[in-house]
Amino acid sequence: MPPSPDSASLSSNTSPSIDQFRATSQSLSTTQSDPSHLDQGLESLSKPNQTQCSAHQTYMTEHLALIAPSRRLPPELWVEVFTRCSKGAPCSIVPSVDDSFDAKAGPLLLTHVCSWWRAIAISTPALWTTIRLVLAMPQAAHLSDLVDMWIARSGTLPLKVAVLEAGNGGFRSAVNWEGHTALKILVGQSNRWADASLDLAPYDPTWQAFKFMRNNLSQLRSLSIDTTQRSWPTDLAIDIFEFAHQLSSLALNTYNPYILLKIPLLNLTSFHIHWRGGISFHPLVFAMRSMPNLQKCVILCNSSFQVSVTLPDTALLHLTSLTIILQQPDALAAGFDVGKMLGALCLPSLSVLVLRIENLPYYKAPWDQEIFIEFIRRSPALSRLALNYSSISNPQLEEILQQASTIQHLSIDTPDVLMQIAQTPLLPNLRSIDVTCDENAFPQSLLHLVTSRGSTHGGGHPSHLRAVTLRYIRPTDELLREEFLKEEKKFIELCWRHNVCPCIERPILYEELFDVSIDNPFH
Repeated sequence: MPPSPDSASLSSNTSPSIDQFRATSQSLSTTQSDPSHLDQGLESLSKPNQTQCSAHQTYMTEHLALIAPSRRLPPELWVEVFTRCSKGAPCSIVPSVDDSFDAKAGPLLLTHVCSWWRAIAISTPALWTTIRLVLAMPQAAHLSDLVDMWIARSGTLPLKVAVLEAGNGGFRSAVNWEGHTALKILVGQSNRWADASLDLAPYDPTWQAFKFMRNNLSQLRSLSIDTTQRSWPTDLAIDIFEFAHQLSSLALNTYNPYILLKIPLLNLTSFHIHWRGGISFHPLVFAMRSMPNLQKCVILCNSSFQVSVTLPDTALLHLTSLTIILQQPDALAAGFDVGKMLGALCLPSLSVLVLRIENLPYYKAPWDQEIFIEFIRRSPALSRLALNYSSISNPQLEEILQQASTIQHLSIDTPDVLMQIAQTPLLPNLRSIDVTCDENAFPQSLLHLVTSRGSTHGGGHPSHLRAVTLRYIRPTDELLREEFLKEEKKFIELCWRHNVCPCIERPILYEELFDVSIDNPFH
C-alpha cells in the first residue's frame, strides 16, 4: 500500500491544498488500478490476502473522503445550507415552532457531526433564533442553560418564541411562575421577540409572569395566543401587549374574543380568530373597524347567534382575503348569522372569499341571498370563491355566479350547477374549478364542463378552463367503486384531450372531505 500523501489531514477536517489534492488524486488512481484490491472470492483468499484487501478498502475510503467536494466548500456556503435546515423537531402542539432543544434535530444535531460543522453552527446566529419553552414542574435542571445558550448564540437577531404548559387535554402541570428561571431569562429578552406563540391557561398568575415585558415588545410582529384549555375569566384582562405597536399578525384561539380590546389593532395586516363557543359577530365587526390595514382575515367558530344590534357599515379597503368557517358540532345549536356581518362590510379589494360548513354538510345554516348578492356586487376584485355551504340551493348558487363574473377559481360542493356553467355564459373568466360530489354517482355534468370550457388547441387558450379537481368519498360498494374508476379514466382522458389538468381526491373518512387548507382552499 503506498504511503498517504497527506496523512496529517486524515485525522482533521481541514481542506487539502491544491498540491495535496493532486497528490491524493494520483495516489487513488494508482491504487485503484492495482489488481490486488479486487475482492472477488474474498472468502476463499488466505488470511494475509484478506487483511491486504481490508487495508486497501480503508485506504480508499479515507482518501476519497479527503478529496470529497464537501471538504472544499467555503464556510459561507455551509452557513447558507445550515440556515435552510429545520430549527428543531416538528411538534403537533403549536406546530409553527419546532422543538429547538431536540438533540436529534435542528442546530444541536449540526454541532455533533464534526468539529468543522460545530464551529460553523455555533458561529451562525440565525440557527439559534427559535426557542420553544415547555413549562413543567419540576423544572428540568438544564433548561435555563439551554435558553441562555440559545440567546447567547443568536447574538442580537430577532427571536421566534413559543411558550406553552406541559400537559394533555384539560390537565396542566403546576408551574412555579414566579420562580421559573428559564422563563425569566426568556422574558428578559422580550425586546428581541419578533414572533411569539403562547399556549397558556387564562389565569392571572400565569400572565403575571409576563408583566415585565409590557413596555418591551418593540420588535413584536406576529402574536398567537391559545387559551382553549380553560374558559376565560370575565375579570381577567391582558394588557402586556398593549404597546406592541409593530404587531402586524394576530391569531387567537379562545372561548372569549374580548381580549382583543387589550391588543393594538391599527397595524394588523393578518387576523386569524378561532372562537370555541357560540357568539355573535357584532364584537368582531367593531374590532375590525380598528384594523384599517387588514389584508387577510380568517374566522372559525362553532356557531353564532342572531342579535338585534345593527352593525355599522365598515369599509376595509386593503382586505384581499376573507375566510369564514362554521365548525358546528351540534345541529340543534344556534345558527350561523353571517349575513349581518357581510351586509355591514364593504371590501372593494377582496379577491378571495371562502364560506364553508364543516362536520355537518347537510346542516342548513341561515342564509340571506339578497345580502350576499349585494356583497358580491360590492366586491369587484373577487377572483377566487369557495362556497361549500349546504344552505345554498342550486338556483341561488346560479344567481350568485351570474353576479360573480370576475371569478377565475371556484370551489363548490354540488355538481348540479356544472351544466349551467357549461351551457351558459356563466363565469367567462373561469380558469379552475374544485367540485365535491357524493359517492352515489359520478357527476356526468363535469364531463360536459370540460368539453365545453376546455381547449382543443395545443397549450390551451388563456380564456379556457385549465384545471379541474374532483373530490368524493371512496364508495364502499365494490360495484359502484369500479364504476367510478371507469368514469375517472374517461374523465382524465377527456381533460388531457382538452388541455385541462385533472386532479382526483378520494378521502376514505367522511371528515377528510372537508379538511381543506384554510390558507389555500383551492386545489
